[in-house]
Amino acid sequence: MRSTTKPLTVLLGIIIFPLILSGVLFLLLWLDTDHEQIKEQLQSRFRQQTGYNLSIAGQLHLQFFPILKISADKVTITDNNQKKLLDVGQLLIELDPGALLQDEIVFDRVVIESVLLQLVRDHEGKINLLTGGSDTDSATTAPTRLPVDNLELRNSEIRITDQKNNKVLSVSDLNVSLSSPGNAQYRLQGNAAFKVDEELHGKLELALDIQHGQVITINNIKSLLTASRNQQLLDLGITGELRFSPFGKLIQAIDINLESKDMG
Repeated sequence: MRSTTKPLTVLLGIIIFPLILSGVLFLLLWLDTDHEQIKEQLQSRFRQQTGYNLSIAGQLHLQFFPILKISADKVTITDNNQKKLLDVGQLLIELDPGALLQDEIVFDRVVIESVLLQLVRDHEGKINLLTGGSDTDSATTAPTRLPVDNLELRNSEIRITDQKNNKVLSVSDLNVSLSSPGNAQYRLQGNAAFKVDEELHGKLELALDIQHGQVITINNIKSLLTASRNQQLLDLGITGELRFSPFGKLIQAIDINLESKDMG
């Protein structure tokens, strides 16, 4: 039986999937600058490591000075049945070339634009995102930090079709920034609009701090949800602290407070 925390782990992995890809890409760049061959090798390695299919329909753009910069257009991920899971309009990766000589590569900046993530929950409650990759719950070790100092997700969208409950959830205008003020410390800020069928819609603003290590601690949470349900407005604020295992299992929730206000 799969852990209920697996979707959280997989979603995080999909969001930062360019970081894994770029590590392979940087290595290939030193060996061969044939862009088409690089794309073929990259797609093959991605398939081997994740179980999903990667397609780069656009161009790879390379810059070596003064920093190593790579951008890719029209990136798509599909499952084993060739059903589309993820579209990325544009991907930008920046790295100090000297970092390639370090034991652990940390990217200076990653920008992901116009992402479309399509999820389906079937009548048995299974999510299509869980059918392709490896099971990270069986791993015994985890990285002590994310391999990026600044990550930006811009103008993106998530669509979830829940066949079991006959509902459709969409998250649009999704913008997220993740910055690292110190070793294994991160600051996340984001906002998005959401809609559940025709009955519920609204906006979400979120800011929180993350400490990534043997225990992942999320604190200084500031979130504001403004929603309209059946023509009634509601403001909901959430504060507190959450602690997770490195693979996404909730260990502890501390001082979680929900403050709601009916706007009439």
